[in-house]
Amino acid sequence: MAHISVNTLNEYADFQSGLDFKTDLTPFSGGSGTLIIQPRLAPYALVIGVASLVVTLVCGLYLLQRTGWGLIPIGIVGMLIIISYTTWINRHRLLVLITPGLSFGPLMVVGTHYALTGVYSPIAFLLSLIPFFC
Repeated sequence: MAHISVNTLNEYADFQSGLDFKTDLTPFSGGSGTLIIQPRLAPYALVIGVASLVVTLVCGLYLLQRTGWGLIPIGIVGMLIIISYTTWINRHRLLVLITPGLSFGPLMVVGTHYALTGVYSPIAFLLSLIPFFC
């Protein structure tokens, strides 16, 4: 849900700002092109982005209730990434490279390990470096 949220909110923001109209669509840039072809879908993209963000938050709150407060740092960083990806992170070349690795590496791997065990593990952190650097 977090991935759906960040991608959909980015798609909506790029369309609203006009960036999608200036960007040549490639496999690595320009979004899906859906909103350029069907601009009437823009409000739906926003609703999907916000709804999936809310579902992400609710799931996080559930996991906090089940496993304890140790997930708070991971949850805060994850939510900040989703909220700030298009408006701030995308404007910094280094952060655009680090953020996906951080999200799919330490946040997901260490967060999943903690949610399942209730403890942080150095081995889980070391294993999270594999998706971080891929």
